[in-house]
Amino acid sequence: MPLSTDDFVELLPVRWQPITDAGIRFDYRTYDDPCLNGHRGQHSGVASQKGLWEVHHNPYAPTRIWVRLPKGFVEVTWTHATSVSLPFTHHVWEHICKVVKRTGSREEHEAELALALDAFLKRAARKEKLSATERRVVAKSRAAGAVPVPQGELNVLDVPAPSFGLAGVYTEPDLDDDTAPDEDDDFADVLNDGTVPGPAATGCGLLAGADGEDQWLP
Repeated sequence: MPLSTDDFVELLPVRWQPITDAGIRFDYRTYDDPCLNGHRGQHSGVASQKGLWEVHHNPYAPTRIWVRLPKGFVEVTWTHATSVSLPFTHHVWEHICKVVKRTGSREEHEAELALALDAFLKRAARKEKLSATERRVVAKSRAAGAVPVPQGELNVLDVPAPSFGLAGVYTEPDLDDDTAPDEDDDFADVLNDGTVPGPAATGCGLLAGADGEDQWLP
């Protein structure tokens, strides 16, 4: 029996994140879409995760994520996806986060990271001279089996499974690796007073239906 789109999403690494006014933020990237309206600042209904929302991501194609809303999984795009002309993996992004120092606001920094990422990818594609660290980053990314990302809407079922970072394939970044990113400040986004919002008056449930009913945890 073939896997559905939701089945593939369930196999991706999972994080639990707040949905803020800005969207969903982690690893110095913001993902946003009108589908998040009505859920911003709200409790997910999952008490065991302190009201955070279930978010699945592909470390080898970080331009989009999938968040489990009451109606099911919804795809949400990185706000700077159109600023980056070539596909990339988490290895490359971690390197960019390490070398680009934050000098302004969160929004300004994210924009600078996207521009630096695009410039690095273009240099690597043109086979320009790279430093030893940059060559290691490129080698890691190629070894991860990066898949070219076409323009327009993507079909999860069209993407080869190795690119999805399945359990046992994707590993968390080595903190001793000189390409690992600096500490992020995502949890400052939960609420202005630093707390997780309480349950919404209507609450919200988990995915219902035949596809992907069970939560997947790493």
